[in-house]
Amino acid sequence: MNDSHTKPTGVILVGARLPAISGSGLILREIERSLESDPEFDLSIVDLSFIRRRGLVGACRYLSRLARALRLGFGTKVMILFTIGSGLPATLLPFKVIAFLTRTPLVVRCTGGTAHAHGGALRQRIVRALLETVPLYVVETELLRDDAHQHGLSQCQAFPNGRHISNAVVATHDPEGRWIMVSRLLPTKGVIEAVEAFRKMPELSLDLVGPFENGLEWKDLDATENVRWRGSLDPEDIPEFLSQYDGFVFPSYYPTEGHAGVLIEAMAAGLPVVTTRFRSLPEVIDDSCGILVPPRDVDAIVDAVHRIESDQDYRKRLVAGSLSRAYLFDWSTLSRRFNELVLEIGRGRS
Repeated sequence: MNDSHTKPTGVILVGARLPAISGSGLILREIERSLESDPEFDLSIVDLSFIRRRGLVGACRYLSRLARALRLGFGTKVMILFTIGSGLPATLLPFKVIAFLTRTPLVVRCTGGTAHAHGGALRQRIVRALLETVPLYVVETELLRDDAHQHGLSQCQAFPNGRHISNAVVATHDPEGRWIMVSRLLPTKGVIEAVEAFRKMPELSLDLVGPFENGLEWKDLDATENVRWRGSLDPEDIPEFLSQYDGFVFPSYYPTEGHAGVLIEAMAAGLPVVTTRFRSLPEVIDDSCGILVPPRDVDAIVDAVHRIESDQDYRKRLVAGSLSRAYLFDWSTLSRRFNELVLEIGRGRS
């Protein structure tokens, strides 16, 4: 740890401070808090969340952020670029130039399920070429890490999405057949399949939580009486809300799905989970805590939920598995590991 004779390592964190309701917004907020509270670091922020306006105003804002990064870069040890896969080309090139001019090591941390694999073949080749010389490239999933290694990006490491498990509220009531889905409510998140599945299970209930997107509306679902939409929740309210339920359903086939944070929150609440065997979701949920079903398979969802509801010993095993597995995704451990890597790179520049 730091002492009175050791100067904190200067770090610049570059990223868009999006609302905490978004997955990337939550992750960036956690990285910022972790670095800020660690006495080993002296943190500066370059916020890119206000540069999305087009035209002259947007260009001027972007240039001002680049100028700030350039100015800070001459007095710092490490620059961390936090972005989503679709934003990699637009942000990586200019900040690589700044890192080169200031001779500051650039750490790239990319959230989501695509990262360098987002977009067409030419775009992917360009992004991989830009990433070749960064000392550390961090992705969210093992699937992406393995793909990066296959393309020569040996410095790529996987850091899963996480949550503060200590904030969880564990469900302790007797099962009542109440299920919940927390998500952005759009077709590829599997909300239509979830509603159809519970149409076939009128003895159980499903509550949907989250905003409707991509043109989908509540009335389009033609839901039965056992399915309700509960609106959206602040992220801080989700743990308490989840503790009122008996199971969590998330039949996503969202094309860029990574580690869905709501699955971690569901496990931390002790809920059995039914989700899809799709992209990196099996990295979060395994047979110790839930059931994986094929995408778009309503009958498989019905069978999985029925199995959990009809076998209380099996349910108890899944509950115990969820509570145990959730700790693999605890922010306190993940943040400490990431900070240690950044510190190692910063000290290497001393």
